Amino acid sequence: MAGYADGEHDRARRFRDAALPYVDDVFTLARYLMRNVSDAEDAVQECYLRALRHFDTYRGPAMKPWLLTILRNVCNAEFARRGKQELSTECSAEKEAETYRCGRSRRPPPKQRCCGSTTTTQSASSSPRCPNSFARLLCCVR
Repeated sequence: MAGYADGEHDRARRFRDAALPYVDDVFTLARYLMRNVSDAEDAVQECYLRALRHFDTYRGPAMKPWLLTILRNVCNAEFARRGKQELSTECSAEKEAETYRCGRSRRPPPKQRCCGSTTTTQSASSSPRCPNSFARLLCCVR
């Protein structure tokens, strides 16, 4: 039992010595890819957890490219997860708009509810305080 614990400590030390010098480079790439410091920190943490989990299978002299590849995969997985969430939101809005067009609902689709029209120029003209360039933005925010 003591041998297993010593082996884990040795493995953790070897991982720390090999991977920790690149944490700033990994974070810089994560911040660039995620465009958000909080998301970048989460991505770096997930990257290092995956790297530690699979450290025994690592065979190579260059640790940095391996870590950056893991980080890229983490970020791609996060974007895919977010895309599925946004897609389900868009689908429900499209379904609601289709229901309204078919006469099955008295409630107008989201864009018509917030702007009172379906085009940005009409919504801008309907609001005297709103410049034309901000009409679409306000429609999405409301």
